[in-house]
Amino acid sequence: MSKLDRVPLPRANKILRLLYASLTLSVTTLAISAIYRGYSSFGLSRFVSGVTFVFTLAFTVLTHRALSKKSDVADSTDVVTTEKLLAISRIPHIILTFILSLMWLATGLLEAFVVGYTFRTLSELKPTTTVQEVFIAAHQRPGLSIFVPVLALMYVPFPAEMVANVQSRTGLPADTLASMDPRDEAMLMEWLRNSLKPFAAVTAVETVVVLAQLGVLLAIGIMAIMERREVRRAAKLGAISI
Repeated sequence: MSKLDRVPLPRANKILRLLYASLTLSVTTLAISAIYRGYSSFGLSRFVSGVTFVFTLAFTVLTHRALSKKSDVADSTDVVTTEKLLAISRIPHIILTFILSLMWLATGLLEAFVVGYTFRTLSELKPTTTVQEVFIAAHQRPGLSIFVPVLALMYVPFPAEMVANVQSRTGLPADTLASMDPRDEAMLMEWLRNSLKPFAAVTAVETVVVLAQLGVLLAIGIMAIMERREVRRAAKLGAISI
């Protein structure tokens, strides 16, 4: 057996590609969650993305170094191999990988709930739905109150014509139910639908990215375990020293 054959990095390249994928998905999640300031997961996706980015960046660098050492061994005929485990294959780091996976699972479940709830709310905002019915429903369950931070961002302009109609006719604030006629209510309901539709779409995309990140982290953890077992098996056979 040559010295090169004794370098125990059988899955380093695959793990490295997965780390790159995790980095990309972390940045993507941060970018998507910034659109609605992380509200789709109540800030959890932003926190988990930041932690995962630091984690994967650190182990990407360490795995690169391990691969560089392997290349140095390949270029030398006098090097005695004492290659150790990949950093990601250490037990504490494997545990940390699966802890991050659990956090991404929680984020995915939360966002899936928000997506489902948003689409359910949109399905209830029918053309015949009145503002009074919306507020009655809001008292019976969270209803539109859960979307207050989303609507407050005002990505969809509030119907200025409705505001002008209400204020010119009554002098009351535009959100006063008693001041609205059917035409005002129709404009308000249309504004609600137009505001929630992009939120639902963005959150659905973010949920897909979150679940993809979950799959990548699970794959990293499983590959790290397999790498560890193979290296230790080689050590028991006396091929390498760890």
